[in-house]
Amino acid sequence: KYYLEAHALIVPSIFDSFPGVIRDFSYFGKPIIATNVGGINEFKKLGMDIEIVPPNCRSLSDAISKIKNYYRPSPKNIAVYKKYFDPNNIEIQNKYLKIFNVL
Repeated sequence: KYYLEAHALIVPSIFDSFPGVIRDFSYFGKPIIATNVGGINEFKKLGMDIEIVPPNCRSLSDAISKIKNYYRPSPKNIAVYKKYFDPNNIEIQNKYLKIFNVL
């Protein structure tokens, strides 16, 4: 419910190895702002439309202001979610099964 009502996702982490909230929120195609720490950059490498800023208040504030003044949906985020994270994607299921069988 909260994801549906949100206008954007702000992830002000000072450390985060791979935040699942970004993965989950990308399904809704809304703007995402996150700090440049840990594995957050990996989402950008997958092609996600995510504003990555230094982990400080000024950078976060500027990015929030930019989204507030220019909101845009992000079909890229939906596409990345479906390609890499959608549990209904049979290709993803097969990859996990291969990994599981090796273990």
